[in-house]
Amino acid sequence: MRRGSKLTLDWILPGEPLPKERAVDADACKILAAVERSLDGDDRGLAAIPTAVGTPFQRSVWNCCRTIPSGQTRTYGWIAARLGRSNACCRAIGQALRRNPLSVVVPCHRVVSASGLGGYSGETSGPMARVKSWLIAREKSAQTAD
Repeated sequence: MRRGSKLTLDWILPGEPLPKERAVDADACKILAAVERSLDGDDRGLAAIPTAVGTPFQRSVWNCCRTIPSGQTRTYGWIAARLGRSNACCRAIGQALRRNPLSVVVPCHRVVSASGLGGYSGETSGPMARVKSWLIAREKSAQTAD
């Protein structure tokens, strides 16, 4: 979906109404095609999509997240270590991922807690946690199908 000059990706959960703003353009169609290929294990199209505007810390977290291969997960602590920071900033990493406006292009669903699934879109249970679990399972199954 385009919001002003920015493209964003929104989840529409079963039972929710479709947004009124449904303008489709060429950029949105390219992103959707890349997302569909990503769910089948091919992230090459996503790598070409620039990350959204954010703080330098957010962009560093998002870019690190993009290095996690499809079908695999890493912990918030892993991202902290890759950024040269202590585990004390894991909560800040989670907040940066929560503010990710392109949640499959920057595959924050691949980041999990050291003790379990962790959050997704600010939720640790409920519909968005189920979306995160589904995305992880879908990517893993695509990897084993190859």
